[in-house]
Amino acid sequence: MKHDIKISDEINNLIKRHRLLDEEADKLSARRYLSQTERQELKTLKIRRLWAKDKLRILKSQEERDDESG
Repeated sequence: MKHDIKISDEINNLIKRHRLLDEEADKLSARRYLSQTERQELKTLKIRRLWAKDKLRILKSQEERDDESG
């Protein structure tokens, strides 16, 4: 049971993080001009966003397996 709560909490935190990263990336993408530093920041945001999405997919899959087995 504690394991399920831990996974659920981590999923919720990752969802929030993904949304924040998405919003930050959208703000930068909406600008007409980006400096080299801002372009690098946007690239980093997109990589972090993808990492969060992948981690979410893994945790949700793990949660589903746990639900099926328990």
